[in-house]
Amino acid sequence: MLTLLFIHLGTKPPKYLLGNILRTRDMFPNIKIVLLTDSHHLDVWGSEKDIEIAHYSTDQMFEQKFTFGEFDMNFRKGYWQHTIERLFAINSYHQLNPTMQVLHIESDVMLMPNFPVEEMAKLDKVAWLQYGPNADIAALVYSPSLSETQRFHFNLLKQLETHGGSDMQVLLGIREKFPEDYLTLPIVRPEIESILNRKIVELSLNSIKFSDAITEGIFDAFGIGVWLFGFDPRNRYGITTVHTREVIDSGDLYIDASKAGYSLTESGNLYMASPGNEPIPIYSLHVHSKNLRLLSPNWLPEMTKFLEFQNTDSKVIGFQPRVFIQLILDSVKGKNFLNFLLQSPPSRRVRRFLRYR
Repeated sequence: MLTLLFIHLGTKPPKYLLGNILRTRDMFPNIKIVLLTDSHHLDVWGSEKDIEIAHYSTDQMFEQKFTFGEFDMNFRKGYWQHTIERLFAINSYHQLNPTMQVLHIESDVMLMPNFPVEEMAKLDKVAWLQYGPNADIAALVYSPSLSETQRFHFNLLKQLETHGGSDMQVLLGIREKFPEDYLTLPIVRPEIESILNRKIVELSLNSIKFSDAITEGIFDAFGIGVWLFGFDPRNRYGITTVHTREVIDSGDLYIDASKAGYSLTESGNLYMASPGNEPIPIYSLHVHSKNLRLLSPNWLPEMTKFLEFQNTDSKVIGFQPRVFIQLILDSVKGKNFLNFLLQSPPSRRVRRFLRYR
């Protein structure tokens, strides 16, 4: 039996987490959905929203191996620790539920109505998504059994101890070291090969190997959701802009989502099409913008609205004053307000103007 596992560690939970859990429950009412957390404050979600809550205590082996290294320990109240610790938390949950198959869903990832639950359950190894040539991503992490989760946990510890790094770097490291032990879910297919990012030299389908147990669609690691819905406004001074090319042109991403068209059925299934080919389903979306309306049970009108923008150039579609004010307060508290100002969009525009006068 499959469990859909959301994990929240550390700080106060974001508003979109509850909305996304409720949306997922509406979408898959017959599948067990669990929130694993280290906070008893979220027990109220169990009583008021009928969400199954499981509790996590810090993995002692993780605590011994983890160091912040080059990462800012104060960034978003321990973000760098919590984002990798959730991978270890999967093992904690699986040990208490040894007969389950587990699919961990990152808090800002949407499963679409046609998500291939039955095909996913046929995978016989731990699987996740490729991001680009230098990183993988834990937008989705599937494990078929406790024994496979324990192997994953052991390899995570060894990689963390010997190389350190972010969750994305650690995932790539263990997959490259043990290619026969892990699978990746498809992020591209032959019929949409044109969406490969040509900023990456010599990139081809052969560079991106994935499990053939999933027979039709693709999963969004990062690039599709960012193209359609924008970045987290906390990373953009409160501004939400769609159809930006910066992460594509950097060569960090395997996928160039700008090269495809997108369509949404009445039932809410999303399809990608490239010229001359039949549309293929997109089974999940990484909503990095943390859009509260998308990550909620009433998500369909909001997605329809965003898809109406798809034939436009880069477009600013929103500004969140509260986010901007909080960023100012955090920069003052962290004593880096001057750097905050210098990196702001107006300051960059002024420097660009002076440079090219």
